[in-house]
This record gives sequence, C-alpha cells and structure tokens, in this order.
Amino acid sequence: MASTPSIVGPWRNIEPIGGSAEAGFQFIGLSAPDPAGSGAGYHLDASTAAAASQTVEWMFDPATGRIHDYAQFQFDQLKAAVTARGLSGSDEATGSDGADFIALGTGNDKIFARGGNDVLWGGVGRDTLYGEDGNDQITGGKGSDLVNGGGGFDSVVLEAFNGAGHRLVRYGATLYAMDRADGSTDTIVETEAIESSGRVVARDALPNFDPLRYGASHLDLAMAFGSDAAALVRHYVESGSFEGRVVDGFDPAAYLTSYRDLGAQFGSNLYAATLHYLESGVREHRLGVDPLAYVASFADLRAALGSGSSSDIASRGLAQYAASGFLENRSVGITFEVAQYLKNHADLQSAFGSDKAAATTHYIQTGAAEHRLASDPLDYVASSLDLRQAFGGAGATEASIRKAALDHYQSTGFAEARATDRFSVDNYLSNYDDLRAAFADGHGSYNDEQATLHFIRYGLLEGRTGDLLLL
Repeated sequence: MASTPSIVGPWRNIEPIGGSAEAGFQFIGLSAPDPAGSGAGYHLDASTAAAASQTVEWMFDPATGRIHDYAQFQFDQLKAAVTARGLSGSDEATGSDGADFIALGTGNDKIFARGGNDVLWGGVGRDTLYGEDGNDQITGGKGSDLVNGGGGFDSVVLEAFNGAGHRLVRYGATLYAMDRADGSTDTIVETEAIESSGRVVARDALPNFDPLRYGASHLDLAMAFGSDAAALVRHYVESGSFEGRVVDGFDPAAYLTSYRDLGAQFGSNLYAATLHYLESGVREHRLGVDPLAYVASFADLRAALGSGSSSDIASRGLAQYAASGFLENRSVGITFEVAQYLKNHADLQSAFGSDKAAATTHYIQTGAAEHRLASDPLDYVASSLDLRQAFGGAGATEASIRKAALDHYQSTGFAEARATDRFSVDNYLSNYDDLRAAFADGHGSYNDEQATLHFIRYGLLEGRTGDLLLL
C-alpha cells in the first residue's frame, strides 16, 4: 500500500447535497488509488472522516490507515477541512468553510475554495482558482491561469516579481503576470498581495501600467492603435512583454518642450501631450523624446548636426527626424541616457550639475570623440569575461569596478568595439531563486544594479552564469 493513500485520475465536486449549501457536499473520484504513492487524491483528517458518510468506492480512512472501496464520500459538517491532491485530467474541486489545502495536477482545473483560510495550487494547465471568502494563498502553477482571490486578504504566489524573466503589470485592480520562458500569462483579480521567493509585496506597491505611454513609446504601436487603451493593454500582455518592449520610452515633458505650439496649447498636461502624440503627432512625424538625446544616439547625426548651441542642435534634430528620421525608423535606436552619462563622469557633474542639455551637448560635441562611456560601467564589465576576471572578484568594490570600466573603455574598449550591454540581469535573476530573494526591492521588482554587481564579484567564484538556463 502507498505510504500516502490517494485517488488517481479526474475528479470533481458536487454540492450542495439536498439543495442546501449548509447540508454538506460530496467528492466523486472516478478511478482507483494511486499505486505509486504520489500523494494525489483526497485526505480527510480523523474528525472529518468520522463525520463523513462513506457510501461508494475508493476512500482513505485515516482512523484505520486503509483504503476502502469507496470513490464517493459526503461531508455533513460545513466547516470540515479538506486536503485534496490531483494527478491529471481537468478536475473541479470545491472546498469547505474550513481551512482547505487543494493542489491539483495537470489539466485545466477549477477550484472553488469557499470560506476559510485556504491554500490552493492549480498545477500545470489553464486553471481557474477562486479563493472566495477567507485569507487565501493561491498558486496558479505552470500555464495561463485566472486567479480570483475573492473576499478577505488574499495573496498570489508567483515564481518571480517584475524582472527575472517575468513581467508583472498592474492595470487598475487587475494584475497580469507574464512568464517569458513558457509564454504563459496569469490574470489576477481581487488579491491584495504578491509573494515570491519568500518576499511579500502589496499589490498597490506596483506602479500602474500606462497603456498610452506604452503605445507612444513604439512607432508601430502608435500607428496601429492610436489612443485605444484597451488594445494597448492587450498588446502588451499578449505580445509586447514577451518581445521585451519598454513601457516608458515616450517622454511627454520633452514632447511639450520641443514643440512650442503644444506647450502653448497644453501647458504642463502630460496626459494631453501623450494623447496628442498618439492621435496626431506621430503622423506629423513629431519626435517623442528629447531631440538632443536623439542626435547623441547616432554618430552620423552628431557629425552633421552637432555644432552650435544646445537649442540649435535640438532644432536641427527635430527637423531631421521630421524629414527623414521618421521614415528611417530611427526612433528604435535612441539609446543615449544623459543621467547615466553624468553619473559616470565626476568632472561633468562638477561642470554641468543637473543641466542635462549641457551634458548631452558635451557628449555630442566632445564626449563621444573622447571615447567617454555613456552606458552603465557595471553592464560593460559584466558583458566580457576577461573584464570580470580583471576587475571583479570578492575583493572588488563597486567604486573600483566602475573606475576600472571607465578607464578601460576610454583607453582600449572603444577601439576594440567592446559590447557595453550584452549582459542580461533579467536572465541572471531568472536562473537563481536565492538571488531573486536577495535582490527583491520591496516594490514588486529587483535591484538590478546590485544583482549585476553580484555577478561581477561572485558569479565566477560560485559557478553562476548570465546565460539563460532553460529548466
């Protein structure tokens, strides 16, 4: 006999008995106990078993430790706790008003937990899980699941937060959890918290997804969907998240600053600016980011448009984009980030302070020719094994790594055409549960900078890889 008696195969609940939910409910198992001892099936605690009417076939009685020839048994106590484990098939399970544990196997399953503080596992498949009343903990498992926590304070357990191969998006009261490894999407409503790697984050700690800004960040989406928020949410959930699309590339403040007519019309209304871009500006070939950053991102534009004042360069950048940059799809190649450029170089911070226009102009006119690194030095080191070996290790400090990276790129790396952003912190975190637990930021995401630093300092010593491990 198996050490944990169980029932194999598809099963479902029928309730209520006699037309009243107060009268109890039944489980019906459709095949014999599992001979392999997997733990699948129904398990009743002793008090529940004593109160149950055992009338048909295949049932485990904990009082005797034996499996009876009963597949159907009935509870007449409303608050009897239930433990159920399923193997395969599309099962349906209804819990009690007690604290139930219901874990299903493969198949497209349904769980209705009723009252009590329940623990639900959907297993593999497209499952639907209703926590209903009580403070429930719900795990959808592999596959695209629908999770509805219902009343009480409910939490959903996910493999990862936003990052680490996953994307987690809150749009109003709905959460979408996308797993880039298997292409699945969980839709989560009526839950108050998210759990992953032992960390708990309040649902409302997640930033709210802005579908209009997402659409304005991508030329093809702006042209295809305009300001249709529902279509843009659907696109991100079904496609964009798996394509690695950014959600905040459009800069509405820069859009208003770049075009005086829009500034006069909308003032500082960022929503109106975004709406204008989607409904009109994109077809007028208007640029949705800082024109200085646009020029700084392309060597040919730096050479052709980079003389004169910041305002002169910006005006030329806007004109070039309208005339040809739009048709050349240059918007996808805008990579310059002035905040990172300033962070990298203390002399520029002293010279320009927080003047982003002056700092970007410096890069266009001088910094690029001086081979100054404009991207994150940690990403630069993490992208090359020899640099990790030379500058990393447990004894290296963040400051020493950053300085070594900047010096190396300026003296050697630029001439060698070294990759500056080949390392994927997303993959690194996806590979290791302990790192996801260590670098969760408390807001539904991860501290990517510290995770990258860990890879440089300890990755080689611990035999870790930045290449995605497909388990």
